[in-house]
Amino acid sequence: MEKVCSTCSNLKPLTEFYKHKTSKDKHNSVCKVCSHKRSLETYHAKYKGTDKQKQAAKIGRIRRELGVSKDEYLSLSEQQTHCAVCEKEFTSTFDKQLDHCHTTGRIRKFLCHKCNKGLGLFLDDPKLLLKAANYLENN
Repeated sequence: MEKVCSTCSNLKPLTEFYKHKTSKDKHNSVCKVCSHKRSLETYHAKYKGTDKQKQAAKIGRIRRELGVSKDEYLSLSEQQTHCAVCEKEFTSTFDKQLDHCHTTGRIRKFLCHKCNKGLGLFLDDPKLLLKAANYLENN
């Protein structure tokens, strides 16, 4: 069985399309090759752009996920030049992460990438972090 790709308009076998549960023929309308190209374009636009483009993408994501406007984000960002946990100075926009509570969505402070990731891996649980600190001190 064959299908026409909605992007490149080429007739290809169904094996050249990713599966898609809700479509009539149970396959995506875009072939794997075109889908891969689109993913690369999206990746490069998001991660390989200029610092200004990267910051705009980051602010857009924060606005959508946390409801913080661009002006609020920039105002908060200007107020804090060092990580609230390790006190290391921020070196890039990637390194400066706006921390928030995953349960309530409440904005906390800016953390460096490593501290933000660490808190997330410990599920933002102070008791678990204290256990980890005790473990390190005793071993």
